[in-house]
Amino acid sequence: MGWKQDEIDRLLDQYLDGELTEEEVRLMHETLENGDSLTEAELEKIVLPVDIIHPNKMQSSTLQQTTQTSNSYRKLEKFKQYTQHHHPIVETSKAYTLVFIIVFFTILVMAPFVYMLLPFHFNAEQTFKNHFSPYPIDDINRDFKNDFFASFNWKEGVDAYERENYNEAIDLFRDSLEERGETSDAYIDHFYIGVSHLTKSVSDPKTANKHLYKVLDYSSPEASKWKNPTHWFLALSYLQLNETQNSRSHLKEIIAEGSQAYHYEEALKLLEEL
Repeated sequence: MGWKQDEIDRLLDQYLDGELTEEEVRLMHETLENGDSLTEAELEKIVLPVDIIHPNKMQSSTLQQTTQTSNSYRKLEKFKQYTQHHHPIVETSKAYTLVFIIVFFTILVMAPFVYMLLPFHFNAEQTFKNHFSPYPIDDINRDFKNDFFASFNWKEGVDAYERENYNEAIDLFRDSLEERGETSDAYIDHFYIGVSHLTKSVSDPKTANKHLYKVLDYSSPEASKWKNPTHWFLALSYLQLNETQNSRSHLKEIIAEGSQAYHYEEALKLLEEL
């Protein structure tokens, strides 16, 4: 008695799924190579589920129970897979969130204390801006000894300085200085040329230093009155160059002159900032 094709297909499915023994596979190959269908007797030799060998003999209740069991098994496997793949992720996510919260609040609480322990960040440029202002130039009487050009350049330079046109003032003060040379009061030209070079529009502290140091070279009683203002602007000049040690040295020169010295209180304050 031959066997139907759909039943052979079922057997092949089991073969492809690797559910047949070597003997069962050999028997099936031999039969199919001969072009014959499997007989019921031959199928009996193959240990197969009853719903393949005798589908009609399987009770409906048994079939229903088997189906329910199979469905339950699949649901159980799906639940296992879900918990294995998703539950650890959920737990890990919670752990990361907890760590983040702890770290965040720790930083929030410790930040003020850490800030106090950090070294003070000194901003030389901002400190310079806070303390610098051009030295007044009014009420300065100079004897040019009938030197018209030197007198004219000086007066024009004063006018430019008061108008805060410091580049023009520098040129005019230089012309006046070159016209007369290093006379007894040439330190005044050097002083205002130096101060003008510290202004925002010029900002050339190195050239400022060159002229301000020339002021200190003069030793006359009149020149000595310009000594402390010169030390003050040299201190600011070195501050602009971010050379705080040199700046301190000139501030100490002012403080050493006593409380009557030019910018004494401001020199004390600036020295503390440095």
